[in-house]
Amino acid sequence: HTDPVTGVAFSSDKGQPVVATASLDCSARVWPLMGGPAVAVLRGHGSWVISLDLSKGEGLCAVTGSRDFTARVWDLSEGRELLTFPHKGWVYSVQFSPDNTKVLSGCESRTGELWDLRSGQREETLLGHGGVVTQAVFADPLGRRAVTVSDDRTAKVWDLRRVTEPLATFRRHTHSVECCAVKGDVVVSGDSNGTIRSWLLPP
Repeated sequence: HTDPVTGVAFSSDKGQPVVATASLDCSARVWPLMGGPAVAVLRGHGSWVISLDLSKGEGLCAVTGSRDFTARVWDLSEGRELLTFPHKGWVYSVQFSPDNTKVLSGCESRTGELWDLRSGQREETLLGHGGVVTQAVFADPLGRRAVTVSDDRTAKVWDLRRVTEPLATFRRHTHSVECCAVKGDVVVSGDSNGTIRSWLLPP
């Protein structure tokens, strides 16, 4: 890369272990896990690439999010773009579902967006935050629930089958919530003041 690296993701394919990187040079690159030159360079974004994820298992794909108001899905075997998902702001977060059929994104437009990879269309919009959605992650192995965090100082839990309103809102942060991770029924979230909180998903 020729500019700062903004994200790193590992593949889970044991037959083709790679690591992917996103950068402010408007590209993402895929590297052999044990070192060596890039095996793919993903170009097409018109601005900084600020988030990425790799699909699970075989048939490796990448998804990237950018300041150009798009998320893009890539076939890593050929290094070509498969899909473009338009947003209404910077795409701060992207993640494949556990079964690789959907992508969840977090956007500057105060929304989480759920995309169907088979149709290439937006499936749901998660509305409820009062600020930028800084991260959006799937929250169970079936990809039926999600957690979003925001600079509105909250985290929200969603049932992706019924997104009219969140299942729960977590309000214990006093500053912008920047990141989160889910393990089982435990969520850990971190904010811009250096505070980390852990909490339980609703049953």
